[in-house]
Amino acid sequence: MKVHDSGGNLALSCRIDYDARLVEEAVLLRMASHPEEARFRKSRNPIYEVVDSEQREKRFREFHSEWFVRLRMGEPIVAALGEQPTLGEDVLICCVVRALSSYEEGADLHQRRSNGGVGEQGHPNRDRLRTNVRSHCVGPSTNEALSGSMKTPRQDAHMYASTLRTQTSQDTSIAGDSSKTENASNRAAAEKIIVVKLQPASFLNSDRLRAFLRHEFMHIVDMLDPRFGYQPVLPKSEYGPAYDHLVKDRYGVLWDTWIDGRLQRRGWAGGHVCGQRRAEFIATFPMCGDEVEEKFAQFFNADFLTHGALAAFALNPGGGSKVGVGRGRAQPCPLCRFPTSDFIDGTRQLTKEAKQQIAVDFPNWRPGHGLCRQCSDLYLARGLSQSAEAGLPGTQRRQADNLAAYEINKKA
Repeated sequence: MKVHDSGGNLALSCRIDYDARLVEEAVLLRMASHPEEARFRKSRNPIYEVVDSEQREKRFREFHSEWFVRLRMGEPIVAALGEQPTLGEDVLICCVVRALSSYEEGADLHQRRSNGGVGEQGHPNRDRLRTNVRSHCVGPSTNEALSGSMKTPRQDAHMYASTLRTQTSQDTSIAGDSSKTENASNRAAAEKIIVVKLQPASFLNSDRLRAFLRHEFMHIVDMLDPRFGYQPVLPKSEYGPAYDHLVKDRYGVLWDTWIDGRLQRRGWAGGHVCGQRRAEFIATFPMCGDEVEEKFAQFFNADFLTHGALAAFALNPGGGSKVGVGRGRAQPCPLCRFPTSDFIDGTRQLTKEAKQQIAVDFPNWRPGHGLCRQCSDLYLARGLSQSAEAGLPGTQRRQADNLAAYEINKKA
């Protein structure tokens, strides 16, 4: 099915469905202080007088849909989809639903099951939904059915299956050709669904929304590229759930870095994204030390990467060599047991006070065992705090009083 934007300038091979409540809230936000607000209110207010509740809701949906198109509020979505031809080839529907918070905003890919249900193909780092859509407003219950995003897929997404089947069989499009042609190609595409989750306020800045969607849709393009070899689940580490969560965060930083590098080279992202991604990369991979700039450039400037390459680096950014101290393969810290590839040498890099305090808390620990940087900073800071406290007025007197009280209690 071909769908055109409201200006008729861009043709899409996918359909875009909008959550009716998202459309309503976005339109109401746009019309606040708008030059046509008086005309808008004058046309809208009589709908409240419709007695039948179903008819009243239908009238509101149609009214807000008309204004959504008139205000060209869907253009950033149409434009961003149009820039990625492969999405139209592999996906039939793109559903745009309301995000409950800015954190939930994003796009993700879902696979429709043979029984009509919707299964997640999830993003390892973020909960998102990916769907091909036509331009029309869906029923008011859609947002509840899609209350989750693909970082942590939720069962509510499966509830969307019946709504989707109904919507795809009934064309109430607010824009586009209503003809339906079934063939082997679009049947295969119909198995994949893009779901975009946005807050109503995101429609108020079309340039920012388009830039955001460009990044989001690149995730989906990669997921659909067989060469990328996308897998919805990252390999488990030997260090437990806490480290697995850290690996997911690292993977997300790597994927975002590679995506923004490609967007910048295409002229779809400003020069500022390089600095932003570099700062994020350095903060995420301090274990790379002096090589962190080189590692960042490898990902940001790469023409092609694979899911496996991203996952491997996220799992072990320090390299493959096992060493007790310094950078290397991630190993558990002997104190906190959290994996680290940046060990501190306890014999040379700790103060005498820090070593003594560690020995009190961990009697079997020896300086030659080393420790992670976080534990090192903790014990060094504890020593500084104790030294600073000792210098405060009255501290020595309080310590003497505490010692005297201890001796009295001991004799008693």
